Amino acid sequence: MQFTNARGLSGRDVITAFILGVEVECRIGNAVSPGHYARGWHITSTCGVFGAAAACAKLLGLSADGITNAIGIAASQSAGIVENLPSAAKNVSVGNAARNGLFAALLAAEGYGASPRAIEGPLGWARAMGDEPDLERLVGGLGNSWEIAKNTYKPYPAGIVFHAVIDACFKLRARLNRRVDDIVSITVQGSALLLARGDRPVRNERDARVSIHHCTACALLLGKAGVPEFAEPMVFRPEIVSLRQKVRAELDATLPDGAARVSIHLAAGETLSETVMAARGSLADPLSDFDIEAKLRDCSRLGGTAWNADTVIEDAWRLDALADVSSLMHAHNGAGEAVSESVRAARGKH
Repeated sequence: MQFTNARGLSGRDVITAFILGVEVECRIGNAVSPGHYARGWHITSTCGVFGAAAACAKLLGLSADGITNAIGIAASQSAGIVENLPSAAKNVSVGNAARNGLFAALLAAEGYGASPRAIEGPLGWARAMGDEPDLERLVGGLGNSWEIAKNTYKPYPAGIVFHAVIDACFKLRARLNRRVDDIVSITVQGSALLLARGDRPVRNERDARVSIHHCTACALLLGKAGVPEFAEPMVFRPEIVSLRQKVRAELDATLPDGAARVSIHLAAGETLSETVMAARGSLADPLSDFDIEAKLRDCSRLGGTAWNADTVIEDAWRLDALADVSSLMHAHNGAGEAVSESVRAARGKH
């Protein structure tokens, strides 16, 4: 935020840089997938640094060579491991991706150079951290097809591969008609990725966010899967713990990543089952604008911010019309209604 405030950047410039940054990091990630992640590299962190570097270099007005140098410098600062996902160390590596990307762009702006093949070279980032890079996925259709169009918004604060589990459990809860106490066991089936990410014991709230067992228990028992349902009080709530212990995860290689089947076995011998192939929030079932606005309001309430969520939403939808995004930042940092009015007045000039 300080970066954009200090330079008087327009909303259109910020959006353009953001889109380009997302495109760069997604394409680099695609070029080394799935081997990169399978080796233990946390791709959000390791590739996020390239997106941050490209976006910041664009906002700094660097030349093509300058942006290349920024990406190359970022390659030497890429890190983050999957093993740390259930811990605070994950947050450190994700934060470092943003910080190091900005640092790389600032160094490039000062004339620091990097190899023009820092990504795909014989001893470059891609080969050091994965297999032979897929150059077609890296540059094929560049400027014509956009990876950002394939990105979606998450409705639940859990790992994306658990969303189908949650949706299936919501459907089953409606069919159970409050017979949760009659559940003898629960079977969750999914791909190898689902099991690798979420078949784990739950010791804290970080574990809960990446747990098949906790996602299942909360969705069935509470009918909710928001931020409070993954907070510490819920993690150790006796009814949740008890229901988690009835969940068993099984591999079903016929189910693709992102899909899940949940089967509930009742004391009377009845079995209820639901399969979700495309979770809510996916490309096949995307969140509406109303859903996204509601999520912002919920997060605003949970965070206890003094910001007016409705005003934030209104301003965000018109971000492209702002001549200077710093006015938006000041308006929502308690600078007063006069600043907010100036933001709205600026819109009328575009």
